[in-house]
Amino acid sequence: ESKIGKGGGGGGSRVSVPDSWEPFQAFVRSGEWVDGKVNGVLNFGAFVTITLPDGKLAQGLCHVSQLQEGFCDNPSDVVEVGQAVKVRIMNIDEDRNKMSLSMREAGSGGGGGGRSNRVQVDLSPFEDVGPDE
Repeated sequence: ESKIGKGGGGGGSRVSVPDSWEPFQAFVRSGEWVDGKVNGVLNFGAFVTITLPDGKLAQGLCHVSQLQEGFCDNPSDVVEVGQAVKVRIMNIDEDRNKMSLSMREAGSGGGGGGRSNRVQVDLSPFEDVGPDE
C-alpha cells in the first residue's frame, strides 16, 4: 500500500497499489484525460488519486512543473486537498509502483520544455557590454 499525502495533510487515507498497471498504461499511450482527486499538497507537487472509467483507483504525483502552464512557485496556490482535477498519466514506473501525472496540455513538458512559447527578445543593444559591466 502507498500512503497518500505523506507529510502533507492527506488525512492518512490509503490507496492500494493496483493488481495490474495495464489498464493505466493504456491511458499513458492514449494521452486521454482522467478524473482525479487531490489527496495531498506538498512543496514539490500534489498527490492525486485517479479513477479510471471502470472504477479502478491508483495514486500518482503531479509534479509542481506539471500543475499548470507556466511557472508555479507554490502548489497550494493551484490545487487544494479534496479538489477534483483532470489529469493525464505521463509515466508509470511499475518496479517502484509510481505514477507521474500532468495537468498541463499535451506536448508542454515541464522543466523548461515549453521554451517554444517564450517571446524572443532582441539583445543586440547589449552586444558591446563586457562581462564585468
